[in-house]
Amino acid sequence: METTRIRKVLNDFFRLKRTYRSGWSFYGHDPGETVAAHTFGVAILTLLVGRELQKEGVTLDLHKALVMALIHEVGESRLGDLHLEARRFLGQETVRKAEEAAVQEVFGDDETLVNLWREFEAGETIEAQLVRALDKLELLFEAAERAKSPKQRIQTIFQTPSNRPFFETFTLVQDLYRSLKKEMEASTDE
Repeated sequence: METTRIRKVLNDFFRLKRTYRSGWSFYGHDPGETVAAHTFGVAILTLLVGRELQKEGVTLDLHKALVMALIHEVGESRLGDLHLEARRFLGQETVRKAEEAAVQEVFGDDETLVNLWREFEAGETIEAQLVRALDKLELLFEAAERAKSPKQRIQTIFQTPSNRPFFETFTLVQDLYRSLKKEMEASTDE
């Protein structure tokens, strides 16, 4: 990738540092976190959980999973973050097509990155399933942190099955989720 192309791609990724995850404010939990902060959390979770899974004998291409974690939200640099209600009104297929067009525009002729993003979206490989699970687990970590504030009770995030994709595939992810849920429930009982 030449210097000019790298700069253009960086502009998109750096835009994520100024793009807020809209669901938090839509559901009354300001301030929101940025997409870049969320992406960082997913990448760190991927590194930590991926290494533990490898120690347990799970065959996993950690490099591939880390790249997926880093690029999984890049389409939002062009579209902004769409919360669940917006996605429901627009329709999943419309959103998918728009995100894919945005990703293709960001990465241009770098088919390797475009295809890794597509693989993440499809959720058919072990790496994609792990990153998709951790994408939602990071959301739940953020929700648990916010639940510590008496003004922000977000138990429904933990009860929504769509916030736990592929969790059953990884015992360690399930264990982290249960631990987090227990902590969150204890903090809301106070």
